[in-house]
Amino acid sequence: MNRYEKLKAENQDLKDMLARKEGEIKEAKELVQEATSKYDNLKLAKIISTDDEEVKKMKKRLSGIVREIDKCIALLNQ
Repeated sequence: MNRYEKLKAENQDLKDMLARKEGEIKEAKELVQEATSKYDNLKLAKIISTDDEEVKKMKKRLSGIVREIDKCIALLNQ
């Protein structure tokens, strides 16, 4: 009987510990979801906040890359 009571108490302790751990996991998942949402919002804000000068620089750089590719294609076609 004594062993039964000890096992019963240990079982209850384990159930309590499991419930706490499940709560911690739920909180951690919520934190991850919140952090992911904030990160996505920051990425979107960065895209939106791109100013005209930066867009012009990017277009100029892309144009230069396209010209280089065109030169390479022309050389390959000779």
